[in-house]
Amino acid sequence: MPNKVTTDLRSGIDAFLKKRWSEVDEIWERLDDKDKIGFMDKMMKYAIPTLQSTTLDAKVESSDRLQKLNAEQLNHVIDLALEKAGVSDGEED
Repeated sequence: MPNKVTTDLRSGIDAFLKKRWSEVDEIWERLDDKDKIGFMDKMMKYAIPTLQSTTLDAKVESSDRLQKLNAEQLNHVIDLALEKAGVSDGEED
């Protein structure tokens, strides 16, 4: 739960922006291309969700049978598993 200062600050910023939002078009016309790109970049975070990195830690245990396979055989097994799962490698045939 946000504290009172944060809530008041957000409310004040919201009121300020709402009051002056009609000025944005006029200001936009005076911006150079570099500043327009910067403005769009800053505004996109409010329209497009930000992607976040994820981490996956996995412990893979292999059977004796897998340990005996060479690299080519392992790649074949992986390809078959991905094909079965419906995962494309992104390459065109």
